Amino acid sequence: MAFDAAIFGNYTLRTSISQLGSKTFFLSVILTAWCPWQGVRNHPDQSLQSILVFLGSFLSFALRIGLLGFVSDKTWQFGTFDAVSCALLFMLGIKARMDLASCDAREVRLRFNATSHGADAAGGEPDPEKPKEPFSQWNSAAFSTFMPASEAKEPATTQYGTETQFVPSDGVLSGRPDDRSVSNLLAFVLTFVIIFLAQADDRSVTALIQTGVQSADAICGALLGIFLPTLVAVFFGIFLEGSLIDSRLLFTVSSILLALSFITLTQALLYLDAARPMQEKVLALLNLFTES
Repeated sequence: MAFDAAIFGNYTLRTSISQLGSKTFFLSVILTAWCPWQGVRNHPDQSLQSILVFLGSFLSFALRIGLLGFVSDKTWQFGTFDAVSCALLFMLGIKARMDLASCDAREVRLRFNATSHGADAAGGEPDPEKPKEPFSQWNSAAFSTFMPASEAKEPATTQYGTETQFVPSDGVLSGRPDDRSVSNLLAFVLTFVIIFLAQADDRSVTALIQTGVQSADAICGALLGIFLPTLVAVFFGIFLEGSLIDSRLLFTVSSILLALSFITLTQALLYLDAARPMQEKVLALLNLFTES
């Protein structure tokens, strides 16, 4: 079968335009700039995690395009996907809001500690007439003669049978996991899962369903059309992280996540047939007022 450049270019352009500004585009931007585990990605692993976010987003679209090309039901479980993504986006929005509250409290505390003589934490000037209150300290020399030096002891170990155990008795996983490893894992896994769920009723997927993805030229064109906007979204997320302070970035992230959660909720209600009874109740209430 000969390569059809017209089909390839048509699918590339159509998918790229529909992907720009869609739900998944903004999710890629947000997950590039913010991590639910470590917060704002302003640490040395930002470059690696940005690559992982890009791979997770692009591979989720590759899986979706493959499903559109080989399954008969193009809208399989879209209502369930919308409901699950609505819950996930809402929880992520609440987590970003909590990070914002912690960031605001930390900024107020640092501002308060930076002022002298009890200045106002909101930016007030210190009172020059207020005397500086002395602070008390422990006199370590007073207790040195009564407190004998303790002898160094070997760390206690837990013994089972004849073998000495140096790990906690409740297992190796009882300690806190490494923040760097968890953040790297979430950069790929969370992006892959939430982008795949949010693709239901997304503009790019709807456009591919309307035109159909059957030939290899169409599949390759759609993949290239997804590749370019996803790359733009990742670079845009890096730009946001570098240009906004943490408090403004977290406010933007939480607002977008909660807005996307509301959008997916309305889409899920349409699929779950919950909008029809509500519409009937509203019409009945309006008729009651008009008749009276």
